[in-house]
Amino acid sequence: MKTLGEEETEMALNDRISIYRRPEYLTPRGAWPDLSDLRRGMDDLFNTLFSGGTPSGFAAQAAGAFQPAVDLWETPESYIAHVNIPGVTKDDLDVEVTGSTFTLKGERKAKEVAENATCHVRGIAVGEFQVSYTFPIKIDAPSVTADFKDGVLTVTLPKVEPERAKTVKVNVAETA
Repeated sequence: MKTLGEEETEMALNDRISIYRRPEYLTPRGAWPDLSDLRRGMDDLFNTLFSGGTPSGFAAQAAGAFQPAVDLWETPESYIAHVNIPGVTKDDLDVEVTGSTFTLKGERKAKEVAENATCHVRGIAVGEFQVSYTFPIKIDAPSVTADFKDGVLTVTLPKVEPERAKTVKVNVAETA
């Protein structure tokens, strides 16, 4: 059995260790799993605020910013991004590829409502967003295609064939 002082010391040590992101399978799930999620989200929020970075995930939601959900797949020939962006029109999107980096910029605009309307719940995030991914292989930019249907943008990013090493016969000259 631990004394009160030992328990306090262990709790303080655990609090300091938990500041660092642990893999999900190492995080203990107690009777209050939602509190663990909240704590992780708050850590993300404060890390973003104090590092000066762009908010993402929980921090973006807490700031009221819209951050689209992205699924990224790889095939032998290409990368495929599925971006869930309901409420965004294709005119509000900008897709760019530079070297091995894919960037999507856009804006989700607020819906217009009647002047005399009262908002009781505002849960739809709006605003400008940007997502960017850098791949280990260059992208064939001229061959990139994008299809926008039912609020989902599908971008196919073909990979550039790696250059194969060429064997060149070098003549050896004899000098006097």
